[in-house]
Amino acid sequence: MENDENLNRWVSGRLASLDPEAGWRPDAAIGLGRLRCRQRAVRRRRWGLSMAVILALASSMFVIPGCQAATCKQHSDNLAERLWKSVFAASPAGVPDGVTKPK
Repeated sequence: MENDENLNRWVSGRLASLDPEAGWRPDAAIGLGRLRCRQRAVRRRRWGLSMAVILALASSMFVIPGCQAATCKQHSDNLAERLWKSVFAASPAGVPDGVTKPK
């Protein structure tokens, strides 16, 4: 029975600590200002984290070799070089860029 009495006293004390002060009144404008400040901080943190992830992925393209096999014997371009060459393919020999051969 003594444990129940201690438990009840502890619970009553914890619930009493949740009661607001006698003269306290909520202020919606201050609360809304704090909420917006937190939202801006979270937005900045997300933006910074997403930029860090994008930078890490982009920089990994310059490090990862094109040949993924463990026994790859020949030199291979890294992923960024392969992407560059696939987008900006070299023109045929003897023909300047942007000029087509006559038929």
